[in-house]
Amino acid sequence: MSITESYPPASRRLIKDGEGPATVEPVIIQDKDIEIPVIDLERLDKEILKEACKELLLGAVGCTELKWLLSTCRLFNIHRNLLHIDASWFSDLQGYGRALWMMHAMFKANGGCGYVKKPDFMMNRGPDVEVFDPKGKLPVKTTLKVKVYMGKGWDSGFQQTCFSTWSSPNFYTRVGITGVRCDELMKKTKKEENTWEPLWDEEFEFQLTVHELALLRVEVHDYNMREKDDFCGQTCLPVAELRQGVRSVALYDRKGQRLVAVTLLMRFQFV
Repeated sequence: MSITESYPPASRRLIKDGEGPATVEPVIIQDKDIEIPVIDLERLDKEILKEACKELLLGAVGCTELKWLLSTCRLFNIHRNLLHIDASWFSDLQGYGRALWMMHAMFKANGGCGYVKKPDFMMNRGPDVEVFDPKGKLPVKTTLKVKVYMGKGWDSGFQQTCFSTWSSPNFYTRVGITGVRCDELMKKTKKEENTWEPLWDEEFEFQLTVHELALLRVEVHDYNMREKDDFCGQTCLPVAELRQGVRSVALYDRKGQRLVAVTLLMRFQFV
């Protein structure tokens, strides 16, 4: 079996059907002397090239030789205009979850402009020429108090079929901090049973050593006794950007899209 026969379909077409490789270049990969086609990308079919790129990014390609080939061609940099690749092209390649929610939160800072400057202590050395160690023992600098009063909007922002069909939801809220290791902590409210407008009125305290890197995570779930709890909304906020006082906090779905009318009434206080 030839090297190209071990490639996924689109990648095999990239080599065979792209009006033929211009030359063949021998390279050594994993102690093997292998001939790798050198392809004129300007003559390739754009759709074939895109499918080959997707195969690589989706992990369908286990062939070291093809990975070398695609990275050598520099598909995403040199030929970005040829492929018309932008950020939306990768939207179907990434999943959704807490990691992405935290990335959304980080770039909400600085007015959401997309640029967030590192804190000075991460760019400068200390008096003893030491650098910042997020795993080290750090002193507590501030305490954040978060009070969760109530929530509303699920009766209009969600379809009724998203919850149990025989009773109203049993909402509870998870509140926590993500940041340096010693700051990370999650807490949750009691569950409010059989209500569309839960009233928790609970307060939590978080001692923070590096509030500049901390993110406040808020998630609402519907408790189910026999099944997995239903997801009912989330938000993630940079602690350094929080404004003190009572605030109406909007919630978002798993993809980061705003949930219409679904909000929490909360209070933030630094002491």
